Amino acid sequence: MSKRYEIKFYIGTGFDANGNPVGDVDRKLNAATSKLTAAFQGVTRYDHTGYWAENAATSVVAESGVTFVTVVDFDALPEVTVIAHYLRDLFNQNCVLVTRSEVFAEFI
Repeated sequence: MSKRYEIKFYIGTGFDANGNPVGDVDRKLNAATSKLTAAFQGVTRYDHTGYWAENAATSVVAESGVTFVTVVDFDALPEVTVIAHYLRDLFNQNCVLVTRSEVFAEFI
């Protein structure tokens, strides 16, 4: 078992950075899945609903989204930022949340 990093990318798929519906979501999800698989040799996708507000005084917005999860070696960490920028641009988002956790993982 070796130390690796679990990477999660959280992306809104309901509205773009301008508040408009994200168009052609299925095509974009397929492109994202292909890009992540090519970059990291595998990915898991979870559909989710995210909730956010501009500040405490504004209404809460519910938005469909997707979480991509992968496990990478230390050498692949620089590619995480590249992929995050790709996903942000693909879905025309203000940002993509990326988390990184150290894990001990092996493929059995």
